[in-house]
Amino acid sequence: MCYVIVTCRSMLWTLLSVIIVLMHVAALLSPQWLLGKEDVVLNGVTPSSNNRQNSTTTVQYRNTETFVPTMGILTRCKQIYTARSEYNYVTCSYYGSFGDLPSGLWKTMLVFYCFGLFILCVIGLGSILSLCVRSVCKKSIFTLSGFIQAVAGLLILISLVFYPAGWGSSRAEELCGDTAAPFQPGDCSMGWAFYVSIAATILTFACSVLSVQAEIATSVDDIQDEIDKGKHLICIV
Repeated sequence: MCYVIVTCRSMLWTLLSVIIVLMHVAALLSPQWLLGKEDVVLNGVTPSSNNRQNSTTTVQYRNTETFVPTMGILTRCKQIYTARSEYNYVTCSYYGSFGDLPSGLWKTMLVFYCFGLFILCVIGLGSILSLCVRSVCKKSIFTLSGFIQAVAGLLILISLVFYPAGWGSSRAEELCGDTAAPFQPGDCSMGWAFYVSIAATILTFACSVLSVQAEIATSVDDIQDEIDKGKHLICIV
């Protein structure tokens, strides 16, 4: 017989487990990890008539905009200009393959990050099932999930250490200047994706602790009393 048991603490743990996964996915797919120096984009380039005396060409620009090149774990955004085109434009693209990642340290970071994220996805699904499944192999689904969440958080934390260690790569130097080095971003600054990843990692450990409270909340005598009354949907504070 399936009983749906909802408490404030168990529901909070479930919601946080799902939100953490969404935060990590958004951060991983975003190019907003490393922000370069702001550049001026000159749009609408049109050559005017040539000056016959000095054979030079005067160029007019219809408008200018600012652009910040960025580099993420899987994507990067850069300014593209071709001589035959009237416009500069910005394009964001994924790296073609795992081998195209800017640094070997970032490759290691991606492995740890994705493995930790995969674990969190499984736990996120398990947190939803915890509304009607309270044990797995005679072990509490809350405490078991909380322990696994802590392991996943540790893996992602390790990956976040590898990330700044890869700032000394040649591609990072192209974006951040010659002063870029491991743990020194040079002329670059950190984007919102990096901070979201850190916040999600902190919430992962907090969620691991909250799972213990969710287990306590779903083990009180009031729940058993409701089950004895024949109720299948039980909501308590």
